[in-house]
Amino acid sequence: MDAAARLFANHEFHEVRLEDVAEAAKVGKGTLYVYFASKDALYLALIREAFGELLQVAVSGVSHGRDVWDQLRTVVRGVIRFGMAYPDLFRVMRRALPGPEDPAIQEMRCKLTSAIEEILKEGNRSGRIHDPHPEITSQFFLSFIRGVLMYPPAGMTAEVLEEHMLRVVRSGIGKEARR
Repeated sequence: MDAAARLFANHEFHEVRLEDVAEAAKVGKGTLYVYFASKDALYLALIREAFGELLQVAVSGVSHGRDVWDQLRTVVRGVIRFGMAYPDLFRVMRRALPGPEDPAIQEMRCKLTSAIEEILKEGNRSGRIHDPHPEITSQFFLSFIRGVLMYPPAGMTAEVLEEHMLRVVRSGIGKEARR
């Protein structure tokens, strides 16, 4: 899977052949066919596995009732750490071709954005934030991180990105932004 992620991240889908994946993984092409019926099946399995792991990492530490900013920090930290630990996978997930409409992928992505949206709604109810459109902001969270991880400025660290993102969001939808 690591070899496939590297190849799909650095080449267009149509340029990657199963022979290339087998060679990069140091296995026979026939071995790949034992597990995957086609290149499309390998790619789809890679994306599904990646989204599953991202979902687990990003929302496993969220517990409603905690401070909304602590919950948002947990999600942001999880997504950033996943993206930095698996840059090739993260790049491949962004493309998600073929099969972006795969029900399993859509369900996991929806769970992630819904978790963020629920945290934002909880913040609205508690008065800790003011966000008239948490459904839009939840999408922004993922796009913000993805964009910066795809094209990081020199010297950026996970900690700097986490703090900056939360500062930007806090000044936009935080209680103090109502003034």
